[in-house]
Amino acid sequence: MRDFQRSRVYRWEKEVLWNHPNNWGLDSLQECHVLVEKIWLKERSKFFTKIKPVPKLGDGRGRRSAVSLGGEIRLPRFARTAVIICHEVAHELLPRDVGHTEDWVSTFINLLNTNLNISKDAMIETTMDFKIKINHDLL
Repeated sequence: MRDFQRSRVYRWEKEVLWNHPNNWGLDSLQECHVLVEKIWLKERSKFFTKIKPVPKLGDGRGRRSAVSLGGEIRLPRFARTAVIICHEVAHELLPRDVGHTEDWVSTFINLLNTNLNISKDAMIETTMDFKIKINHDLL
């Protein structure tokens, strides 16, 4: 399945979210793990009927980007920010290989709103500027 929105989502993140005041950097994998665990324990009941363990965290050495591998998130040093962690957790919360679909974008927006206190309305407005499709039923 082709991920039609991937490049638009990445551009939106870079231009709108990376420099947002609520996108703080994390120094260590331990700090990243604390944030992943906090988000996961808060959000997972909305997605799973059975208890699913917190994703493992890897350092992502040698990688050019962060990645979600179905039960594990790998974060190179430059990707250790709150927004990128929410991005990868959104991938972990949804079924494998959904890419950057409307459902995924809506999940990501909800994570950013509930965990980083970024305005949902502002994010929805800016996604329209970048022609990113969202599922309004999930917001």
